[in-house]
Amino acid sequence: MQISLFASLAIFCYACRFGLLVSASIPFLPKDCQDILWSGQKKSGVYTIYPQGTGGFKAFCDMTTAGGGWTAIQKRKNGKIGFNRFWKEYQYGFGDIGGEHWIGNQRIHQITSQGWYELRIEMSDFKNKRKYALYRIFSVGSKKTGYRLTVGEYEGNAGDSLGYHNGCSFFARDRDTNSCSHRFKGGWWYKACHHANLNGLYLKGDHSSVANGVNWYHWHGYHYSLKTTEMKIRRQYIIEHFCLTTLICVTSTMMKTRLFFLFVIFVIGNSAKIYRRTPFLSAFFPQDCQDILWSETTENGVYTIYPRGTGGFRVYCDMKTAGGGWTVFQKRKDGRVNFNRNWVDYKYGFGNIGGEYWLGNRRIHQLTSQGWYMLRVDMSDFTGKTKYAEYRVFSVGNQSSGFKITVDEYRGNAGNALSYVNGQPFITKDKDRNNCSRKYKGGFWYKACHYANPNGLYLRGRHASFADGVNWKQWHGYHYSLKTMEMKIRRL
Repeated sequence: MQISLFASLAIFCYACRFGLLVSASIPFLPKDCQDILWSGQKKSGVYTIYPQGTGGFKAFCDMTTAGGGWTAIQKRKNGKIGFNRFWKEYQYGFGDIGGEHWIGNQRIHQITSQGWYELRIEMSDFKNKRKYALYRIFSVGSKKTGYRLTVGEYEGNAGDSLGYHNGCSFFARDRDTNSCSHRFKGGWWYKACHHANLNGLYLKGDHSSVANGVNWYHWHGYHYSLKTTEMKIRRQYIIEHFCLTTLICVTSTMMKTRLFFLFVIFVIGNSAKIYRRTPFLSAFFPQDCQDILWSETTENGVYTIYPRGTGGFRVYCDMKTAGGGWTVFQKRKDGRVNFNRNWVDYKYGFGNIGGEYWLGNRRIHQLTSQGWYMLRVDMSDFTGKTKYAEYRVFSVGNQSSGFKITVDEYRGNAGNALSYVNGQPFITKDKDRNNCSRKYKGGFWYKACHYANPNGLYLRGRHASFADGVNWKQWHGYHYSLKTMEMKIRRL
């Protein structure tokens, strides 16, 4: 009943927000490009937006990338605009909104102070290869803070070059307390000095100078200047915006009172961090796939979840197996994704959420730190036989613990191959204190060394090499690499 009530409220808010219930005398003033997308405009281009407390200004809206609704704050594409500029120019913005530009630190602050925003950075090199970095947490502080950057929760394939700058104030050539702007020829949130320099000189590929181009350290390093970069932002949480608008739309005093009361409950719950335990709000901000199942969504697929302290991220939800509600953090099925990777890859995750992937040790920690979780491992061989293992106790520690695993209380028919590694930190080939990752070709919680190797090489059945496949010793031993394996968790 509670879910149904708030689903109805959300629909009512949508209807009001999009003009179905709005009086003709009330103009539609979009706060950002996401509002413009919701109003039915699906073509990328220059639009006028009206962030709260402003008289409106023009912004370029990307309506096609990753669902659209992105407000561009920076664009580099041909070097026609110089970015080695003064503080005031970066404060108020410069360039051509339809081409290369910086929208302005004051504008970015005005937009991101309206709610929770994410940042997406698209980039390409001169061979037309493309990468992206997504940060689920992004905001820029006021002028008083020096337009301080808050950025976190990285996803993507470009590498996390911006996370290093979290908490830094903005620097320009005439406000340069650390000399970074002078040295690296741009305005940026320099630290000492940078892992990303997207406002540096446009040097067209390889350059002999150090780190003063349009650089993204984790992709092409400090001696390659990228061809294009686009920084764009999008709101994540929308319910409060819809409902506030609805309060304006509704003419009935009684209905206004009721909606205002419901909205206050939402805001208080949000600020107190209790809303995720409340069924009707869990439907909007699910902590994990179990919350999504409780909202009466029963189809397997990719969904966005919002564990505490995160800006949300996408996961695959198994809604069918053993009652459903499983958040999948690992999947092997065809060998298309390489799992013999470095620490950073395993920390942030890799692969395709809809296919083979590792969600990321940091994500697994964020999930399992919310409450009591159990682990289920489903596996199959190349004859079509299946087995499973469940562990009623499962969690992953924080980075300072080495993402230490806690796993116990086995049941199932595959054999107990995981309790052996209880209490072990995570090991990868570049952080391999026991030489297990190098020997067995994967990242895992190795001890000395393993009874299970879910992230080993995809060797398609029997193999002559020893224990370096997708092995589960208690089922097929050390010389058989399984066809499929899924590791997934659910709250108890």
